[in-house]
Amino acid sequence: MGLATAANADLLAFYKFDGVNDWSDSMGNWPDAVPNNPGLPPSTTTDSPLVGRALDLSQGGLNCGNIYGDGLDISVAFWMKTTPSMGSYTGPISKIEDSSLPNKFGWHVLTRPAGENSVLIFRMGAWQSYGGWGQELTTTPDAYSQDHWTHWVFTYNHATDTAIAYRNGVFDAQMTGIQKRGVAGAANKTEDLTMGAGHPEGDAYKGLLDEVAYFNEVVSAENAMKFYLGDYSAYDESLKTTPPDGATVPVTFDLLEWELPEPNDPVGGTMSCDVWFSDDYPNYGQDPNNSDFTDYATKIVNNEAVESISVPVVLEPYHTYYWRIDLYDDSLPQPPAQPSIGQVFTFNTNNMAPKVDAGIAEPTWLVDGTVDFDLLGELTEDDGLPVPATLLWTVANPDLTIITDPTQPGITVTATGSGLFVVTLTADDTDLTGSDTVSILIYENECVKMKEMDSLTPRITDHNGDCVTDVLDVAIFAREWLLRIDESR
Repeated sequence: MGLATAANADLLAFYKFDGVNDWSDSMGNWPDAVPNNPGLPPSTTTDSPLVGRALDLSQGGLNCGNIYGDGLDISVAFWMKTTPSMGSYTGPISKIEDSSLPNKFGWHVLTRPAGENSVLIFRMGAWQSYGGWGQELTTTPDAYSQDHWTHWVFTYNHATDTAIAYRNGVFDAQMTGIQKRGVAGAANKTEDLTMGAGHPEGDAYKGLLDEVAYFNEVVSAENAMKFYLGDYSAYDESLKTTPPDGATVPVTFDLLEWELPEPNDPVGGTMSCDVWFSDDYPNYGQDPNNSDFTDYATKIVNNEAVESISVPVVLEPYHTYYWRIDLYDDSLPQPPAQPSIGQVFTFNTNNMAPKVDAGIAEPTWLVDGTVDFDLLGELTEDDGLPVPATLLWTVANPDLTIITDPTQPGITVTATGSGLFVVTLTADDTDLTGSDTVSILIYENECVKMKEMDSLTPRITDHNGDCVTDVLDVAIFAREWLLRIDESR
């Protein structure tokens, strides 16, 4: 998944932890998370439920900053696996205000020890001392383990004051009326989203987390199962680029384009970007974040609100190029001096497609039900790559037959029917093709052609206009003569 659109999109932030000590939001909405205690930073481990790495909080917690959206509904999805060093009462994930004042925001995921069946608790509302939360959503027992990973999705619907839990993609528990104090929801602009930070009731969570996703909506049961399977395609709001990532373009391609997302505050905010470009990046893909890309790339856009720029080099055939778009959002509470780093896009080039000219064809007509006509085409452009282009004439109508070598520029065609026909000339260099068509109008006979083109000079003896003087014309003449005699009497 690449860069997201606005920070108030449905998927606010997504932490994959796939790189070594990678604490970045893969959606590109927010600055990288930082350790709660720089002297005791968390780390990443290869013990992951899916691919890549996972977050190891055994040494310290992580602060993701003040992530927020524009609504009061939320969902949070994550994988978790505990460790022997984890305390009994811990807070794996929290975004909560430590205050007893009304109208505050917050939500909190808590663990309970084996003596309380190893459940997870999902709380909504501002912080309260133990027992002051009112109703709480409690999962079924054995919600976590030291032996295996478990996937959880918690949702909260503010309108109905209902929370739902899904374990490994399947419904686990539901509770209505769980909010005790204040307003819970994604619109919390005061407190930071934290992982493994602990809470006033107990110890810091020192287990493992992975694939932590925070939403500005109530996700569906169907998507809860998809998240468990690692499928977030329903929330893929990747930056739309031209060319698309991994596309192949002709060497004549000359304009990079993209759509800047909406800022977190669409009314008062603006988006801008840096764009980096390189024609050589030997380390591509070796690091999930391609963190050394700028060592090989040139910045071609510097913090500008633009959505296109010319390709800065003359493209070579059969080459791979690399580029990256980093985003600035000046509507965030404290706009970062550094942008949100984007993914490295690639595109490949092929050669230039050959071009042909199929020529022109003058109208003709059938003689005794058939006619031959000549066409002369031309290969007008060909770069000779990967091999010199070859020609081929083709017809699609059974009334046309090519009677000479169809691979030559000039051909002869036999027609056995009348109408408008199309003949195609194609050039093929085994990689790309180019084609052109020529249309020819074939009349039933010369007389029809001349009448259609208003060039027919009627014979005085051709009374029915069929270009033939025969007994029918004599009959027409006789009838008209007798009518004139009758009228003169």
